[in-house]
Amino acid sequence: MAFFTLNKMAKVNNRQEITHEDFADLDHCEDKHELHPEQKSLGVLDLFKFKSIRWTSISGAIVFFGIQAMYYSSTLNQGSVGFSKLTNQILFGVG
Repeated sequence: MAFFTLNKMAKVNNRQEITHEDFADLDHCEDKHELHPEQKSLGVLDLFKFKSIRWTSISGAIVFFGIQAMYYSSTLNQGSVGFSKLTNQILFGVG
């Protein structure tokens, strides 16, 4: 089934079809870098390499920090709302 799907995708994308021999080399590989040694692993600093990725990373971090700050500040302040602790937790979890 997998070969059928992969070959159908290759046909749509005008690529070479996959055979069983293509996967024979993968059985003995324990390390992913053994297949493609020219590829380096990516790190956190690669998120800031290009301007578009930098903007997305920074704005995502700001949004993440804002959501976490609102959640934890409301959770720490739940005792002063006036309901029971269980009702407060349900209200803050839904809201």
